[in-house]
Formats: sequence, structure tokens, C-alpha cells
Amino acid sequence: MLNTFQLIVSYVNNIEYHAAVYIPNKGIADLSLLGSRIVNESKFNKTGMSFSFYKLNIIFPDKIIFFLEQPCLISKKIIDNERKNRGWFKSNDSADFILQFRKFRSRNIEDMNCIEWIVYGLEIGGINLPNNILTASKLNLWAKKNLIEINKEDNIISLQKLY
Repeated sequence: MLNTFQLIVSYVNNIEYHAAVYIPNKGIADLSLLGSRIVNESKFNKTGMSFSFYKLNIIFPDKIIFFLEQPCLISKKIIDNERKNRGWFKSNDSADFILQFRKFRSRNIEDMNCIEWIVYGLEIGGINLPNNILTASKLNLWAKKNLIEINKEDNIISLQKLY
């Protein structure tokens, strides 16, 4: 079984929607409307989602873990839009919402969406990514070209339950 850092891309209705990072022996890190968190695989929200998993070759594991453990809130623009349109975050439109505001990733920890946060963490961990990855679809496209996808039977048992 493969027990390594992993990029997890989530899909809703077969559309790339969200991303997270699996940290060996710690859990799954992601940024949502509730803020940043690391949860046990069994507590990771999988309702109505499917997933792809990719092997990450993290050069600086201590640095990425330190970053992902720090409290962070998602961009105020996203929070405000959800307050205005309750339930909007579950819609297909929410996945690309950030593109209405910018074309290149924010490196401002106080103004990131969930994908920008993950990508920034990966950079801290030693992986170089293009500046135009702001959405789950762009991240997944990059991952398919640059990372090794992990099959269910090759993954750890706790993550096999997410396939």
C-alpha cells in the first residue's frame, strides 16, 4: 500500500470541484467555508463526490505540514457570495468563481480560494506549479500531466473508501 503525500481532486456531477492534500499519518488537509483543517480520512466530507488521487513528491514535508496546520480563511469574496446565495458553494458555478476576479494565483494568505491555498502549500513543499492554476479543473489537468495517478488497489485502506 502506498503511504505518501497525495493530491486529492474532488468531483461533483463529474466536474472538478475541490482539492485537498493527504498527509501521511495526519489526515486530509483542505480549505472550505469553515476554514482550513486537517481531518481524519473517515471524517472527510465525501457526500455526493468522487475523487482522483495523485502521488506527490514533497521535498520539504515539514514546511508543507507547518503551512497546512496554520489557521486560514477562504477569500472574503467567496464567503460574501455564499452569504448572499445560500447553498451556492455546492453549485457548478462556484468551482470557477475566482476567475471573475483574477487570472493568476493569489499568494496573499488572506485572499485565496481552496485551490490557491493547496497550490501554495505544494509550492512550500517544493513542487513548482504554474501561476494560472486557480481552479480544480486546472489543477487536475496539471496533475494528469505531471503526477502519477493512484489506483484504488494501490492506495492505503483508509483512502480506498473514497473511491
